Amino acid sequence: MTRDRTPFDEAWYLRKYPDAAEAVARGEYADAWAHYQERGRREERETCPFDESWYLFRYPDVVVAVEEGKLPSARYHYVHFGYLERRQPLPSGRAKRVFAYGSFGTNNVGDEAILEGVKRLYPDCIQLYHHKRRVGDGVQPHQVLNQPDFFRPDDYLILGGGGLLYSRETVVLMTNLAKAARAAGATVDIGRLGCEAAHEDYAAEMVELFSIVRRVSVRSTISQAIMKEFTGKTFPVEFDFAFNLTSEVRAMPRRLFDMPTIGVVTATSGDGDVRGLAAVLRTHTRPGRPVPIRFIHIPHSHSYFDARNNDRVTGEQLWSYAGMHEAASEDLFQLREYDPEPLSALRLYRQLDGVITSRYHGLIFANMAETPTLALGGGLVKLRSFIEDHPSPDMMIARTTGQLAEQMVPFIEAILARRAGA
Repeated sequence: MTRDRTPFDEAWYLRKYPDAAEAVARGEYADAWAHYQERGRREERETCPFDESWYLFRYPDVVVAVEEGKLPSARYHYVHFGYLERRQPLPSGRAKRVFAYGSFGTNNVGDEAILEGVKRLYPDCIQLYHHKRRVGDGVQPHQVLNQPDFFRPDDYLILGGGGLLYSRETVVLMTNLAKAARAAGATVDIGRLGCEAAHEDYAAEMVELFSIVRRVSVRSTISQAIMKEFTGKTFPVEFDFAFNLTSEVRAMPRRLFDMPTIGVVTATSGDGDVRGLAAVLRTHTRPGRPVPIRFIHIPHSHSYFDARNNDRVTGEQLWSYAGMHEAASEDLFQLREYDPEPLSALRLYRQLDGVITSRYHGLIFANMAETPTLALGGGLVKLRSFIEDHPSPDMMIARTTGQLAEQMVPFIEAILARRAGA
């Protein structure tokens, strides 16, 4: 659909911007186009679905124009020129193979959300996974590297999604995959990479990796600054692939539990941090609280290889350290089983009044579910990268478990007020 020579998808616009849909439903605007004309254009809102990585893959002349500074972005080209030239903004029905490498198959629902986000752009993508496939087609990286003729000239390999620069070995693996694909004539991009864990000890290996690929994007402004320090280049920021699930999540009905309920989403933690969090839970589950609050521990990882990153272990520790035998009811702290399905986990987030999380994708899930959040460990680079890029009045920050104890009172007050107004 075209309005005023602008590509405009009314249904998509209303799905992407719920506030616009609500305003149209209230009769404040005649339709989505009227909202865009009066408000959306001024606020630089997007008008149609668009896959920048694929567009650049499909149209090399746009890559040259952007790199030479003749155009600010691929989307700008499409909106102002490509649409009138009948270029395609999204992949559709092509036979070319798309591969995605990430921490898929490690039994981490955040990484599986990244994969689902990639699949929203490339439904038939083939995952390069570790350990055990959750769903879909896939092959392990060592199998790829052991087959010299694995890649084809028209293949497209995406490296990224998630924080993958945490070790020299992983960087070298991605480099070897990129070299194998390029040797076959395939296209290789680094997409939405988290670089918060990058270390100077393997800076040369990272520089080599980034020099092989055609295009790089990173998932945060902190990642952007880190990689500029290592490579001297400023790469564009494109938020985590998991955000591609946002419209589906916000279309889910919000049905709160029968009593105020807060999700607890933990990451790898030392014993002192676990005990500190348990002390907070102990305080808020004892008899005599003016309003009973239920806490639900939600595991994001049931790691196949690292007990420290097995959230079910952490949940059991919290249960014991919190001394639930002295609670007003043992039901006030529940331990959920690990759920590997991202949309299922996100459906639970939509039922919560609030979330306490020290996980990066816990923050993303809460953001997509529009659930108030208390970020624990907000001083850590990885969490800070999210907090700085996605500020929200519904997000409070506690750098330590000591600060968490202080923040719990205003956090609970805020979610109770929100629940009362629902």
